[in-house]
Amino acid sequence: MHATAWHHHISAHSTLHPLMTLHYVSPVSHNNQVTSSAVRLVSASSNSLLQQWSPSTAKHNPTTGGSSITLAAASPCQVLVAGGGGRLWLLEVTETGELVEVGGTVMDAEVACLDITPVGPDHDNKSSLAVIGSWSMQVTLLSSPDLQPLVTEDLGSEIIPRSVALADFEGQAYVLCGLGDGQLHNWRLQPDTAALSDHKKVVLGTKPILLSAFSSQGQRHVFAASDRPTIIYSNNKKLLYSNLNENEARIHILGGSVCVCLCGGGGGGVFILVSAAVSDCCYVSPEHEHRPLSSSSRWTPSI
Repeated sequence: MHATAWHHHISAHSTLHPLMTLHYVSPVSHNNQVTSSAVRLVSASSNSLLQQWSPSTAKHNPTTGGSSITLAAASPCQVLVAGGGGRLWLLEVTETGELVEVGGTVMDAEVACLDITPVGPDHDNKSSLAVIGSWSMQVTLLSSPDLQPLVTEDLGSEIIPRSVALADFEGQAYVLCGLGDGQLHNWRLQPDTAALSDHKKVVLGTKPILLSAFSSQGQRHVFAASDRPTIIYSNNKKLLYSNLNENEARIHILGGSVCVCLCGGGGGGVFILVSAAVSDCCYVSPEHEHRPLSSSSRWTPSI
């Protein structure tokens, strides 16, 4: 089963228009769409609605008064959604193509950002951990699927976290958190025990950071969108930060989205769409052939 892992802020005006769509290759090929009102399972062949989940019909902590989905993140077979009042729900897509609510909880503060990207050697499709940033200026690791808090780290700041990410660099898992003032926090993560260590803080810019992961030649990178765009990568088990200059990146504003083209050798590159609504990337070949970026892509970061 394969899918792209995305994380988004859902606009209050997205009730009818999906702002996150995931395509799954399984015995029943389908798409998963998230709007402000529902998570929808849609047939990839007929575009017909197969199943729908909404916060008002949740098994765990159902909402009342038409409360909406405000945030969503996905792994290859999981969808993590947040609503008002600190509510969180975890849904799974089964091998038979069913959308099942498997967990839910209520946090002590509003959820500001979230991620459920699988990390570690044994979690290619399903993540055993989720991470959230909250309006209490904290980062919390949660277990999956029951969404029980495991570890909470205070950010020591009055600035709200804007983006969190779980990422593997050279076989080492990390938790990344970008704040609204351009600071980036990172911790080494032991996925089996959810232990965090080696906390570091760097200043990447002065504006809010949005994190988007991508892979090139089998290596994980994270693009930190801010007023000083930065590529985060690892070399010899050490995290490094490379600022992009105008020759390495082309940045365009399209509506509320920031589109970034990272230029590689031979005329190729990576196109990343980063905004409060969507995060995705694809490889662009010298012949202008567009395809999702994977470990077999020929692009090499100029860092």
